Amino acid sequence: MAAVAIGDAMAVVLGGLVGAHPWLSVVVAFFWVGAASLARAFGLIAGGIGSSIAVAFVISLAAPSPTVGEAVSRGGYLLAGGAWAMVLGLLFWPIRPYRPLRRAGAVCYRALAMYAETVARQPPKDQPDERRIADQQQRRAIRGAIEEARAQVSVSRRGAQGEARRGEELLVLVQGADILFGYLIALLELVDADATASQQPSTFALVRSALARFANAAQAIATTIETEKGAPSVVEYITRLRESASAAAVRPGVADVTWVATHAARLIEKLDSYLTVLGATADALESGRMPRIPPALAVLTVVDDRPPPLEILRASLTLDSIALRHALRVAIVTAVAVALTRLLALHRGYWVTLTAIIILQPYAGATLIRALQRVAGTVAGGVLTAGLVALVHDPRALLAIIFVLATVCVAYLRVNYLLFSIFLTPTFVLLAEMSAGDWHLAQLRVVNTLIGGALGLAWAWLLWPSPERNRFPELAALALRAARDYVRLVGTMWTHTGDEASVTLAAGRRELSLAIANGEASFERLVAESTRDPAALEPGTTLLAFIRRLSSAVTALASVRHAPEGPSLRAAVVQFTTQVAAELEELASAVAARRSPSTTALEPPALDANGDRPRAQFERVARQLEVVRAAVVRL
Repeated sequence: MAAVAIGDAMAVVLGGLVGAHPWLSVVVAFFWVGAASLARAFGLIAGGIGSSIAVAFVISLAAPSPTVGEAVSRGGYLLAGGAWAMVLGLLFWPIRPYRPLRRAGAVCYRALAMYAETVARQPPKDQPDERRIADQQQRRAIRGAIEEARAQVSVSRRGAQGEARRGEELLVLVQGADILFGYLIALLELVDADATASQQPSTFALVRSALARFANAAQAIATTIETEKGAPSVVEYITRLRESASAAAVRPGVADVTWVATHAARLIEKLDSYLTVLGATADALESGRMPRIPPALAVLTVVDDRPPPLEILRASLTLDSIALRHALRVAIVTAVAVALTRLLALHRGYWVTLTAIIILQPYAGATLIRALQRVAGTVAGGVLTAGLVALVHDPRALLAIIFVLATVCVAYLRVNYLLFSIFLTPTFVLLAEMSAGDWHLAQLRVVNTLIGGALGLAWAWLLWPSPERNRFPELAALALRAARDYVRLVGTMWTHTGDEASVTLAAGRRELSLAIANGEASFERLVAESTRDPAALEPGTTLLAFIRRLSSAVTALASVRHAPEGPSLRAAVVQFTTQVAAELEELASAVAARRSPSTTALEPPALDANGDRPRAQFERVARQLEVVRAAVVRL
């Protein structure tokens, strides 16, 4: 809000000063609006700030200031309005959009804590049938709480410009609850399935102690999630719990060291590690800073991998950059619109310029959708304005109507741009012209919006058009190559089981996930701008879905590296991952070149008696890869 207030104030001062000089206005508009549009390179939030600054400049440019003092007073008024908005939004009536998500996340951790407490008192193996039914009901309740929290994630993100750090961390906490639930179930099922568990009291004691510690830690995380200020440190509390448990631990005898005890200890270690990560994430919620956790456990939490601003700017100052192309397109369209409205002496001509700026998006499909929404909404809003003016003549009644329209208008801004545009037109016209009584401005706004929409669409297709049918194969090929790199990494890291290997594999998974996400975003834009039969888009959908499934299968294969190795397992894994990587490279080249891939056969590697688990994972990876290949052929 401070950036918008200060930037808009500077914009209206500059616009008011140069507005009286027609050709200077065109030149300054080109550079000012272009620079404001380039802010999109720093993220969607920065792009939104840049758009606001561009809009403020264009409006002030259309009404030149007679004196320097008057131009400066405009900036002062705008700063005062921005300060008042911040006082309202931050002090008097703060809106907490993530509060429902906080509550939903806390419910997840409390349900997990309650379940762990219940099972710690009486393990599932010793439970009567009634208790087993209750156990299943608790599991369903936990699953329902996690799914409800995931639904709240979608609601909190709907229409948002970019993502706040707090939102990312709450998403991590929700996903983390699901991971904890999985490990908790695995631990209980492991102990319950052991036929000789009754002969291992130290194993049961270890599990009970871990469940009690888990319940206390989960309750602490839930409290911190709900508490917005002044919550105690969860990580310090979890550390004290672990130290106390370590001091009071029952050491198993030689006879108790079975495969159940070994695997239970490993699962408990995983639970403790994830609790530490999630506790640090909960601690960081209010500060907005990165969670402070050991580097070896950083595989789950939010990663601060944004490059420095100067590096982003340097990378954007090339014609290969979508951000720079979009900024130049907006700058040229703005300059043309300003020159055109001045030459034609269009009344309220800044509506032409504003429409062109607002509908222009970095991608052609998005520009078309925004133009249709803006034009259709403005026409409908003009009709609504005419009806209101014909029916209502009392200024007090008009003020009440303006209040309602403004509320509905802002409420739909993040939800539906078409509805926002419909209610924006009567709100603006009634508010701006109620004292003047010039109700023909509704018709004028419709006409100028049509001109601006046509201008924006024309330049979107003339200047560096980027239809997604040309971009999607490139991004799909990048996703396939990211999968290739991840598969190679798994083969390289097969004999490494330390923390550094886990961090390296996590980074590889993240790169692959980002590449898939970029491909999915491109495909969504392709669907939006495509006029083809939806069935013709099926190969792209299948390709991306099964690259993601392939990623999961490779991750499962990587988890088997902790299993005891036979003499041939290492060679088999290297052989298999090399074949899969070569196949993915061929598929990527085929997609990028718009050709069918060459035929290759994936030969299953030879495995000894210790290869049952890897063999199942090999087959799973091969099945996903086969579907990916078929999708590439159809594509």
